[in-house]
Amino acid sequence: MLSQPEIQLKALNASADDTEICMLFYRLGLLIGKFHRSYGRLPTDYEMYALWNHEELALGMPRGGYSPELKQRCKDFAQRCEQLRSSGKDEVDKQDAGDKTAT
Repeated sequence: MLSQPEIQLKALNASADDTEICMLFYRLGLLIGKFHRSYGRLPTDYEMYALWNHEELALGMPRGGYSPELKQRCKDFAQRCEQLRSSGKDEVDKQDAGDKTAT
């Protein structure tokens, strides 16, 4: 049986890429809703990384319960989000291109 978003997408005759994007945002909305019901607020960028990659940890444990590796990945993601907000996407893309040629 198809879910409501899948039915809506098929009715619109959406492409595969459009369907994947819509389902990604649908899942993201579900995760944010669960977090909001649990904590009464929206997740920070740090928490969003944990929520997307380790839902059970993000909804069941405080930050102190994360592994050192997950803490670092969450921190890196939050810094990347802040970088995107503060310098604009074009500047970040230029930096990424420079990073790729350096490796």
